[in-house]
Formats: sequence, C-alpha cells, structure tokens
Amino acid sequence: MKKQITLLSGLLLVTSAFGQVKSNLPVQQKAHLPISVYNGKTKTQNGNTVKADGDLLFDDDFAQTSFIWTAGTSGQGTFAFGTNASAGVTSSNQYMGGPMASTTAANGFAYFNGVQYLLTSSAAPQNTWVMSDTIDLSLAGGSITLAFQQRYRAFNTDVTYVEFSEDGGLTWPKSFEVNAGEPGNGATVQNTIALDFAVANSAYSVVRFRWENTSTSATFGSGYGWYVDDITINAGYGNNMKMTEANFYAGDQFLQYTKFPIAQSNGTVEVVFDAVVSNKGYNSQNANLTVTSGAYNQTGSDVAVAAFAADSTVEVSATPFMLPTTLGTHTFTYKVASSNNSLVLTTDDTLVNSVELTNSVMAVDAYVNANSISSSFLGWATQSGDPAIGSLMEIFADAEASAIQIGIYDFAAAQQTPYIGLTVFGRIDKYNPATDEFDYIGQTEELHGGHEIAAGDFGNIIVSHFDNPITLTPGLYLVTASMLDGAEVPIAFSGYVPVGQTAGLNGANVTTLAGADGFSNYVEAAVVRLDFTDYAGMTELNSATDVTVYPNPFVGTTEIKFNLKSDAEVSVVITDVAGRTVATVPASTMNAGEQTIAIDGTNFVAGIYNYTLTVGNETITKRIVKK
Repeated sequence: MKKQITLLSGLLLVTSAFGQVKSNLPVQQKAHLPISVYNGKTKTQNGNTVKADGDLLFDDDFAQTSFIWTAGTSGQGTFAFGTNASAGVTSSNQYMGGPMASTTAANGFAYFNGVQYLLTSSAAPQNTWVMSDTIDLSLAGGSITLAFQQRYRAFNTDVTYVEFSEDGGLTWPKSFEVNAGEPGNGATVQNTIALDFAVANSAYSVVRFRWENTSTSATFGSGYGWYVDDITINAGYGNNMKMTEANFYAGDQFLQYTKFPIAQSNGTVEVVFDAVVSNKGYNSQNANLTVTSGAYNQTGSDVAVAAFAADSTVEVSATPFMLPTTLGTHTFTYKVASSNNSLVLTTDDTLVNSVELTNSVMAVDAYVNANSISSSFLGWATQSGDPAIGSLMEIFADAEASAIQIGIYDFAAAQQTPYIGLTVFGRIDKYNPATDEFDYIGQTEELHGGHEIAAGDFGNIIVSHFDNPITLTPGLYLVTASMLDGAEVPIAFSGYVPVGQTAGLNGANVTTLAGADGFSNYVEAAVVRLDFTDYAGMTELNSATDVTVYPNPFVGTTEIKFNLKSDAEVSVVITDVAGRTVATVPASTMNAGEQTIAIDGTNFVAGIYNYTLTVGNETITKRIVKK
C-alpha cells in the first residue's frame, strides 16, 4: 500500500501540467497484421528440467538472424530495425541525446522515431509494437526476470509498454508500463529495465514492446523516440526484494527537505522514515526497514509483502531521528531485509538520501547546477490569475526571511529571448487552520517591481529580496515564485519530493501536485527556496564607499572598485549560487583612497556569482554575471 501523507484537508490534488497522459486502451488486444514476415522459428531451451533460480532461459540481440522480431502498427508510424547508421536513428540523435549505446548496438536494435512527426507538426494517434518469435518457457519454473536495454526520452503523451503473452500473441494479459516516472522534456535515459513476474511455463510465450500516443494534437502528440535492444529472460528468484523509494519526514507536517537551517532545527525537530519496496520473488516476505545515520541505527517492525507485490510501505517505528544543530550534510541509509528468508541480489535493497544543515537556506529541491535541472513549469501559466509555483515548508522557530531564491529553467540560447526582461518575484502565504486557507504574508521587491530575467539567469538561481525582512512565526507556509501579468513561469524543477509537497497558486486557490500514474508517490520539486541570510549592512560599508563592479555582466575579467577611508586589510571571495567558492583574492593591506581588484573569470562557467568584499571586519556581498 502506498503511503499518502495528508497535509491539509482543504488542498486539491491535481495532475501536474507536465505529467504524462496515460492510455485508456485495453491491454488485451488481437494481434494486428505485422509488417515484417513471421518465420515461425522458435528459440528453445536446452535440457528438460526446470531451471534453477537465475538461470538464463533466453537472450537475443536483435541481429535478426535465426530469431526474428516483427513490427506492427494500428496507427501512425511503426517500429523499425536498424543500427546507429540508419537514417531514422541519425535524424533523431539531436533530440535523443546521441546514438543507441546498448551492448550490441552494432548488431542492430528496434527503434521508433517519433520526433519526425513533431518536427513536421503532423503527429497523429500512434500504436506500434515490435513482437518476438515464440519463446519456449515451459521450464521457467513459474516466474521470470525479463530485462532489456533501452534509450528513451519522454515528451508528453507518449507511453511505453512491455507486454507478455502465453498464447502465441493472441492476448496480452501481462502489460507493464515502463518509463512512467521520466519527466517530459527531461534528460534522455540509457539504461537497463528489469521486470519480474509470474508465468505459466508456456512453450508459446511472446514478448512485445509497444509505443502508444493517443493525442490527436498534430504539434504536441507523439514523442521523441524509443530504442530497444539486448533482451534477456532468466528464471525468477524466490527471495528477491527491491527498494524503490526512501523518504524521511520532518516535523508536524511530515515534509521532506534537502536543505534545512540550523536555527530551525533547534534540537527538537523529529524525523521519521519509510520506504516503498517491491517483492521481486515468488515467495512472500516479512520485510523490515533499517535506517542508519552516524550513531543512529533503528529497525522497524515486519510488514508482510506478498509474492510480486509492489509499493508496500515499510516504516521505522522506533526512536525518531533528531535533526542536529550543526552545519553539514547528514546522510540516511535505508536497507530492506526479510526476517523469514535470506534475500538474493541485494544490490537493489539499499537507497540513500540526505539533508544539509545550512546557515540560512531552507529548500526541498536537488538543484546543484544547470545539469541538475530536470524540467520547467511553463504549463502552470494556463492556470487562472497570476499563477505561482513552489513548495510547502514548515517553520519551527521565529525567523526573519530576507529573500526567496528562485531557479530559472536552463533554456537553450535560441529560446531565451521571449523571457529576457520578464519580471519574476517570490511570495509567501501562511496556512490559517481557523479558516483552512492560506493568508498572504508578502512578496519580494514589491517597491522595486521584482527581478528582471537576464541572459545569465538561465540555469541558475536568482535571489529576490524582500524590501524589508518578514518575520515568520511557527506554522505551515507556501513559498512560491511567479511572473508578473500571468506570463509563462520558467521556474526550474530539480529532484523529487513526496506527493503533495510541491504546490502552487491557481488564481486564489492553493493546489498541490499529484504524481503521474506509475510514479505517484513523488512529484518534481520546484527550485524555490527560503533565504534567512542577514543582508543588513550588505548594501554599504562604513570603511569604504563607492563600491562598483564593471563590466557586469562580463566575459573574461571584471573589476571591483571602491574608495577606502583609511588603510585596511581587504579580501574577496567569489561563490556560485550553490555557495561553493570558485575564486579568492587573499587578504592584503591596502592604502586609503581609490582601489581596484581585478577578477579573472575566464574559466568561470556562464551564470550568476556572488562576490563578498571584506574590508577589516565588514563585508558586503553583491551579484556579478558571467556571460
């Protein structure tokens, strides 16, 4: 059973705008006339005894020699067979992030090129598949592990299935949607998928890979593509489990964070744990979860998990973990075990996540740099009013919020123009339990009109300040980012949080995001962070005046100029938006009067940086942008 944390009774769960559309097509279908010719050959097993756990029963690399795969369709387009030199593959490399990288790609593989229809705005409903010859699995032993290598990139309405028949392809009672958790327009995945399920030991087993798009939109239907290669089938295991999700929940609202201010932890914030596991074997298991973090080591009670059952939640019900009050990253290691059996293939029984205790930032996202951005939330602009997107966060002790950090999606240079000059700002609302509604608290830079997006902002985090710090008292808050006048919201997403924690404003309504089918315990996390940095005194110094940087933005080098009132020790530290030091100018004594410090940013990656100028015991921090 999936764990559902109910945050507030008044919040409405909806499917996110970037979620994939799922099919209503029945999974049992009559086999359509194939395009290739079925040659009737059968790949058989050696011997006449039931195979042992893990024994290889079948493998094929799509070389199309003695074992033939057939392609068929009942819609637009069809699977094809080829290599990385095939025109249908080379023409989509730009969108698939490169060629197929399977073990035997040179021998050939099956592929569907969907982007060709997107490029010509001619997409129509699609239902195409590639189907195996008959496979003799009469000695399988009652369960199998079916694995294959793939290259795939999700778009919007495309859905991919692996299906299994035991009557020669007349019916397909076993249908598994794969890639459901891949975000639309996210990164290309090149990986191996493994499926475990019971079988009837049929000599007439058939495997089918099916691509479906039910959209009638000529522009937004279809998808990028799907390449399939190197299928293997092994006899199943009796005692095999896999951990698919691992979560920790902090505070009264059971929220998960990646960054947490030490002033908020105050030694009283409790963390509890759970994990979602799947039984990949044909034996029932009494599963339990152990979580370790430094000296913390706790094991929960047993939970019965039936054979081949998925999404069973196991929890640690022992002593909660107390969030520390010291800076640093605290890592949690989750491991599932069985009290009634010894598990095999234990490499997938463990997951790890962490929370960083910080000086001043509270975050739920996983942003590190532009490469960690998975998608954007442009679709939220279709909501009413001035749509905003962000996250629910809990405040445990009075604090002064000085800014909201906002990640901007990493558009390619050619796509940035429509967003440059648009205004983005942050907003805070607090939940009122008396009315079951959120009350407006304030927004950043109201007097100055917000932050205008510049070329250097894409793929980076901007810091949008409040005109005056806002005092936050304990309670539940909605922290969001928005654009003026209902413009599209190019807010970056990075990582995942438990379903319900990503939330936004839809007009006057607060709406949390529900996960897509097949990935419904998680939603993508908006890069919208609370910033408690004390910026007081950062706009001017007593010991120096006229602090300027020119050029800004810069290409290679830039100069910090200032006027010292008296001789003083001066140093400079350059940090990126994640707070990592990228350059320093060591402290040295400078004479009173006008001074210049040159910053060589030739090797900086294009983006936003902060420079901190220290004069004696005073500091000032300002932003610079590398083109």
